[in-house]
Amino acid sequence: MSGGEDEKQAFAAFLDALDQAPTATALVKETGEAIPRGELRAVLDDWAQVAADSGLTAGHRLATVLPGGSATAIALLALLGRVN
Repeated sequence: MSGGEDEKQAFAAFLDALDQAPTATALVKETGEAIPRGELRAVLDDWAQVAADSGLTAGHRLATVLPGGSATAIALLALLGRVN
């Protein structure tokens, strides 16, 4: 199995874990606010749709300028899911 296939399976397993316990905490923002797994999954799906609508696919390069913290983590997870 190629590295790309391994990454796809790992990301699919990550999404499955989010789906299995949607009320469990996925991330904690800098403010101390918890982001539930279900909410994170919805945000990742939204970002993935925006990427798809923009034509972003595996092999494309994308530059981002984001602050550090939870917003960056969410953005990177969303983009990882789109390109893998």
